[in-house]
Amino acid sequence: MIRDSPQVGPATVGGLLALPEFSDTIVLAGRSGMGRPVAWVTRLDELEDALAIDNGDLLLVEEGETLSRGGPRFLTRLAARGIAGIAMRRSAGHREAPEESIREAEDASLPLVLLPPAIGYRELSLSIASLSFGTSPSFAAQDGKDPLNDRKPMSAIELLAAMFHGDHDELERVCLGSSLRGERDWPDIRAAVEAYLVNGGNAIAAASELGVHRHTIRARLKRYEMISGLFLDDSDSRLAVGLAFRLASEGVFPVREDNNA
Repeated sequence: MIRDSPQVGPATVGGLLALPEFSDTIVLAGRSGMGRPVAWVTRLDELEDALAIDNGDLLLVEEGETLSRGGPRFLTRLAARGIAGIAMRRSAGHREAPEESIREAEDASLPLVLLPPAIGYRELSLSIASLSFGTSPSFAAQDGKDPLNDRKPMSAIELLAAMFHGDHDELERVCLGSSLRGERDWPDIRAAVEAYLVNGGNAIAAASELGVHRHTIRARLKRYEMISGLFLDDSDSRLAVGLAFRLASEGVFPVREDNNA
């Protein structure tokens, strides 16, 4: 287990694992690489997903066999591309990473860890944001400021509850607010999110619908998540975002469709 003190500032693998929520993390390899910077989380479900990784991405892997399918020096190549490390979900009956992957990660000083069972994509993303922006790392709603718009982050459930009580403002702000509309490629980001929702969370189907590569879709979805603070693998978040987009299209609240807001 990692014993370093948590940090506030540029996130690193060591700083992430020092958070209390990660106290049961098992480090399989790459302790010497704990200073690698972490920018965000990217799922590695298929080998093709590795083509779309960004510098500083922490790769979330569900099955150790995915690493083996990459062939010799797969992890070495990933380390050279600047990834932060590889995190695997730990659960009952979960097989650890193959021995050859552990050896290769150790040689490349690439952190390879087994996460506590309760930690997934959403929890990783919130924790990385807490280190990067100084917000609360707690997975529950707490007092604090959203570094992107100086407002308290709201969960999807809170947004839906506010909507139920007749308050549209927060749903609009989080799902379609000025921080998003100010993005130069906001129309493309919105189209990617809408296609992803319409296709039931299937990035490949969304990419086919829009005529772009699935890695392009995933990059745009990641950008939306980073700005909104919502995580599209969560069913409540998908419901909130889908509702916001539908209400905007119906004119229930006045969201400008330009990208110069």
